[in-house]
Amino acid sequence: MQYLGGALEVVMMKEFFIFTRSGGKYGMGHLSRMIQLGMALRLLDRDVTIITNEDSLSHVPDRGIGLYTSNNEDELPSVIINSALSMRRLDSDPVLIIDDKFVSNGDLGDIDYSCDMVAVDLPHAQSSRYDLLVLPNAHMSMIDLETCNFTGDNLLYGRDYILTGGRKDNGLVYNKDPKSTIVSFFAGASDPYNELSLLFKYSNALPGRIGRVYMYGAQADVSRYKYFDIMPFNHGLIEISSLFVTMWGVTMYESLAMGIPTLSILRDEKDIPRAKELSRASDGALSYLEPGFTHMQLHRQIRGELEAADWLKRRSEYAVKFVDGLGADRLAMELSGRY
Repeated sequence: MQYLGGALEVVMMKEFFIFTRSGGKYGMGHLSRMIQLGMALRLLDRDVTIITNEDSLSHVPDRGIGLYTSNNEDELPSVIINSALSMRRLDSDPVLIIDDKFVSNGDLGDIDYSCDMVAVDLPHAQSSRYDLLVLPNAHMSMIDLETCNFTGDNLLYGRDYILTGGRKDNGLVYNKDPKSTIVSFFAGASDPYNELSLLFKYSNALPGRIGRVYMYGAQADVSRYKYFDIMPFNHGLIEISSLFVTMWGVTMYESLAMGIPTLSILRDEKDIPRAKELSRASDGALSYLEPGFTHMQLHRQIRGELEAADWLKRRSEYAVKFVDGLGADRLAMELSGRY
């Protein structure tokens, strides 16, 4: 409860519920960034509950965030959300944040409770269902702003709202020793058949130094990889890397937020326009390799980027200007002010 203008005017604080899932087809990125948003809201003394699947249990930190889980993958999102909302602690209508690309606008019609609805990174969201659309990624090709039915105060758009699980320490200076080059390669849920890990193994065996390679995936997925000694995802490994190689998604933004030049390897032609836009918007801090590449091309690309030491250092500076890791804090302040 918050008092404004003395004891006569009272504003009821709203409770926040965040619906997102992880593991398997969902990956880990959506949960990762919603945890960051949840922790930022908790710092503003707001009540937060994450509604998720059982795979996410071990990933949500015990920092005052409530947790509601369902162990039935076939259960409809509306059923899970209704069960969670029935346990709300405050009398005021809650705020429901959806960050799950598998939730359709139709799924939301069966929610039994009155609530303010916020869509995060869902270009297909309709204003008839949601009160607010947040597009935190600087993907100009994701949505046609001219035909978008969210306008004005109902649309938060741009790179100021990029949500990540990592942030560059202000005291960290990008000064990697080329003799101890480290390349980190993250595949996670995006490499279901070990295709890229095998390509990476072959490229690293070619003549010409790349340096020490760490290969790792999302914690739930590490058992799939046969070609490397795999370790669970670790932000500390990104931080000491000279170059971070990844597929797409939140880890790409996390590495940029930590000031690490990043190479995104694309698997789908539809990602090319977005990769071009992000490369332009980040002043080249993000580079990319288009689909259909061979292990020799991958090797040549990585080696070429590592050999451009001065350019790597400038890319580090551009990366932090593009993604400063404060997107969750900005969004939490915005949501707390609205609700």
